[in-house]
Amino acid sequence: MLRLLPALVLTALIASTASAQSTTYDFDPDSSKIWIEGTSNNTPHWTVYATEFSGSITLGAASENSHAAVEAVTLTVPTKMIKSNKSGIMDRVMYDALDIKTHPEVTFALTSVSDLEVTSASTATLVAHGDLTLGGQTNAVAIPIEATLREDGMAVFTGSHVITLKDYGLSPPTAMFGSLRTGADVTVTAVFHAGPLQ
Repeated sequence: MLRLLPALVLTALIASTASAQSTTYDFDPDSSKIWIEGTSNNTPHWTVYATEFSGSITLGAASENSHAAVEAVTLTVPTKMIKSNKSGIMDRVMYDALDIKTHPEVTFALTSVSDLEVTSASTATLVAHGDLTLGGQTNAVAIPIEATLREDGMAVFTGSHVITLKDYGLSPPTAMFGSLRTGADVTVTAVFHAGPLQ
């Protein structure tokens, strides 16, 4: 059974504690966001954004003796919806490196939660363990997460993870006959807002 998040963070996500069924909440597309940062030999910093994605968190029903257990977290990002918002050339180079025709999605699926620590009345930290699939290859990852309960009842989950592209059988993108080369590592940061959506 997966570890439990603190009641004060997750109570707002449970529509009815009397229900014995699991409840799934989609990440709010208007306030959730994902971005990817990296470096190259031409610039110390670049950023691209996942302009479209879908994901959800599934919670088991709370009981008198326990809080709501996180049963599942899923995330799907269409690779063609990762964009720089600045350069079409950069996007095409990135799509070639990701081989988006063969591998049209990046996915994450939770396998377990560990290292739960309640840091205040409305915040907690934990590590989300899961399977990350990129470029058709799946690796186990461990992502530190901060969870915060907002005053409006939404819960915010923030995490960041460094990906080494070669670990997924991918070569760092290059352009201009190799004169422009990106770094081997990229940092993916995500902020997900989840809860009862109006």
